[in-house]
Amino acid sequence: MNRLHRPLLATSLACMLAGCSGPEAPAEPAHTAAASPGTTTRPSATPRSTSSDDAVLHREAAMLTYVCDAGAPACPEALVARSPQEAAWLLDHGYPSSVLLARYAQLSRTELNAMADAGSLAAMVVYGVRAAADGDTREGIEYVVAATQRGSIYGYYGLSAIFQNSPELMNIVEAGAYLRVAYILGDAKAATELQRRLPGLTPGEQAMIDERAASLYQTMAGARAPAPRPLQEEH
Repeated sequence: MNRLHRPLLATSLACMLAGCSGPEAPAEPAHTAAASPGTTTRPSATPRSTSSDDAVLHREAAMLTYVCDAGAPACPEALVARSPQEAAWLLDHGYPSSVLLARYAQLSRTELNAMADAGSLAAMVVYGVRAAADGDTREGIEYVVAATQRGSIYGYYGLSAIFQNSPELMNIVEAGAYLRVAYILGDAKAATELQRRLPGLTPGEQAMIDERAASLYQTMAGARAPAPRPLQEEH
């Protein structure tokens, strides 16, 4: 990988990542629109009294997909939950499970875009990374940034991947810094992921990554309080 610190694609792109406002800030994708508090919806023909129970069951089923046998090669460590608390944390912060990633890989870009526009934080990030890989860099970054603004810590993994792999933006400092922001926001496993993705960093590169991450934490992440990822339960 070229270790030269390449400039950003455009000034507007840099503004977007820094959380700027004004004419140069990108418009949010369609999925960010939400119904106003006063909006009313028509009840279904068959009222359901168990909607809250269904939601709980759906959440529990989703949490189970994060469980993976220790050491299984198909389960990236950053996406693995070793406890119900860790599974809930992953779900709440927009991380896809390895099962969900496999499903997304089978979808066309149009299908994945529909899921992203429907509001799935995980789909927003995965779609954004795929769009950037297809050459639609600005659109891809818009989707991933929108996910981070809605609370996705996994979005910083996505931005790291874009800056690591996009020929237009390839930048080792940016790629490392976004993972470092995920670490600052509470994901202890992001540190291991950084070493896995970017092995052999020099002390100078590590210092630049830390300095850039500190800036991104203040600007893009709004210096919000960390939400620590639950540690693995001891047995």
